[in-house]
Amino acid sequence: FGVDGKYYPVTITRSDKGTIVPPDVANSACVCVYRPLPGESAKNIALTVTITEKASGISASKVFMVAVRPLTQAEIDAEIALMAKVRENYFNGIRNANTDAHLITSNLHAFQEAYLNNDTLTWVYNYADRVNHGIVPTEIEGWDTLEQWRLFRSGNAAVISNENLLVYRQEESKAVTVTSYLSSETLGKYAAKYPNNTDFQKLYYQPVNADLIVTGTKSGSTPIIRTLTATFTLQSADGIWIPAATVSGLAEGSTVFDVFTKVLKDNGYSFSARGSYVSAITSPSGKTLSELDGGSDSGWMYKVNGTLPSAYMAAYTLTGNENIVVFFTKDYTQELVAPWRSGDTPSTLTPPAQIIGNVATAQVTAEQVTDAVAAVKKIGSKTLTVSPSDTGSAGSVVVTLPTAAAKTITTGAGAALRVETKCGSLQIPAKTLESITTQAVGKDFSIRVERKAVSDISDATLDTSGAVGVSVTVSSDGKSITTFGGGRLTVDIPVGGDFIAGENYRAVIISTGGKKDYASGMCIAKDGALFVEVETTHLSTFIATKEKALAFTDVAPGAWYYSAVTSSVKNGLFTGCSGTAFAPENTMTRAMLVSVLYKLEGTPDTASALRFVDVNGECWYAPAIAWAAAKGIVSGYGTASFGPNDTVTREQLAVILCRYAKSKGLNKSTNTDFLCYSDAAGISDYAVPAMRWACGAGLIAGNGKSLMPCAGATRAQAATILTRFCNSIIR
Repeated sequence: FGVDGKYYPVTITRSDKGTIVPPDVANSACVCVYRPLPGESAKNIALTVTITEKASGISASKVFMVAVRPLTQAEIDAEIALMAKVRENYFNGIRNANTDAHLITSNLHAFQEAYLNNDTLTWVYNYADRVNHGIVPTEIEGWDTLEQWRLFRSGNAAVISNENLLVYRQEESKAVTVTSYLSSETLGKYAAKYPNNTDFQKLYYQPVNADLIVTGTKSGSTPIIRTLTATFTLQSADGIWIPAATVSGLAEGSTVFDVFTKVLKDNGYSFSARGSYVSAITSPSGKTLSELDGGSDSGWMYKVNGTLPSAYMAAYTLTGNENIVVFFTKDYTQELVAPWRSGDTPSTLTPPAQIIGNVATAQVTAEQVTDAVAAVKKIGSKTLTVSPSDTGSAGSVVVTLPTAAAKTITTGAGAALRVETKCGSLQIPAKTLESITTQAVGKDFSIRVERKAVSDISDATLDTSGAVGVSVTVSSDGKSITTFGGGRLTVDIPVGGDFIAGENYRAVIISTGGKKDYASGMCIAKDGALFVEVETTHLSTFIATKEKALAFTDVAPGAWYYSAVTSSVKNGLFTGCSGTAFAPENTMTRAMLVSVLYKLEGTPDTASALRFVDVNGECWYAPAIAWAAAKGIVSGYGTASFGPNDTVTREQLAVILCRYAKSKGLNKSTNTDFLCYSDAAGISDYAVPAMRWACGAGLIAGNGKSLMPCAGATRAQAATILTRFCNSIIR
């Protein structure tokens, strides 16, 4: 109606409360209509719309007569038929360029909506193309616990990723099931209103699966089904809590977190976690060991095969025979040491290189490998290193090894292979080396490490000035070997003196198809040089940027909120909950939010007295709340309380930001149609103008279908919204 609902609230009353449900908001934008059931009569309903001026109490009303037609059984049957058709053709909706569900060779494509267009089933992949009257994937129950999936869940994320359904072919063919739950956009809402109506239940949260076979690179289309085995140990700071336990029969696609939860449950332990970041573990006797109990840098960490992974537990997919140790450390900084820098004494080969143009090539002979393997076994080393000599200033270094001899590095010594060059280095664990030698089709295989320019990287979320790139490839007889059956390796990127040892930096991994993944790598010093270490499961081009990566183990570099958390922490608006945890899924309190704005304002002095009975003047957040109240940014509950420790809801966040912007003269009027959001009716009276402003300004977008106005805002959501606010409103 073009009025500010804070001062001119709009209310709607109706003669039939069950058919038309207005939002409990000021300045109403829409009403939810439940049409009469088939066979029932149409309803003529009087809607009384009232606008009141709060200051004077003067109101003006108008009555609208609305005719609501009943649903027809034909409409319901047509929607049920559409649901059945979408479920039947689910594979067609996600297949992308693949034509056979049992011969998957390339990436799949997740859809957003399916509808009939002239009797043709049409799949929508871009949000802007949605027609809002079809069948859509619905959030899978429990998705928010680990946030590994939401609308599309893969049975083996190492082969087909959750959500975006990227395909990673293994050597063997693998059977993978992709699962979604579907709902009708128009009639799904009736399922909750009429829980005993079987027709409506068929239109909400209907499961659908696609049983797929991803063909292997080295085998036929028959899937190889294997079960995995892992060992698990739980270790406190002072001793072993759970001795090494063997877990067998694990399904492919299982993660470290799956093993962790199973073993702890089997042994009577419990734990607290944010996602799969473990903050505390309690023994059967009731003893709890929590992060920070051993000091400011203490907490729970984990290793796999003696190495600290760069992924959190739920994102580490097992390949078999892993040795998992979850342990409590009093100082996490002392744990961040790579295996080849931890006292291991490698046997090193230094074959001379021949330089042609900008390429230096070094050949390792079978005799050299045999002698080196014998030396490795004799001294008990875990690594065989190849470091070519006489490479000069070549920008590309190629090391060639005999395939049969290289196999003995793993079979004869159980050792890793390390290739060190001036262009960069590569650490190949024994299991990954075994995969390489198995895939090699020729009598030799070559490892090429080459410097790469970063000028062609276009990514608005990254600062690539001063970035350093290196490309690593492995090939045999002209065939590239890029993946290793889930095996991992580490790439060391040589960087300049403006990088700082011990700091984490953001990295970009660019595949041959141009796809970008994001990671973080620690800068380490070795022999007077600096390197950024990046762990990966596939070979491609690796870029180390000068952008500091977060030290938080619970904020993955590829997370949707990573850039926002980085920006907000960098600018001093947010801090972590500990040295290693940001707790992105924890909810934001009202005191936290006001304190962030107070920091954004430069923590100005304020002489205003606190007027809230529940805000102690000695509390850390007291100055921020006093400032915000004096500026009219917050008003509390009624006149007496503020609720500093209450979770701030998404609509409260919008209101506070809107008032803050207005106090700075930055609040520009926007107009957003709430009809596109299914839960607009849940926005509170006072919050409608602010939510309209926040949506119109691009600060809040919801999940595309709903705004979740009364849900608690998580720290990740708040960081994202505040970053957008700083970028689009303040600047």
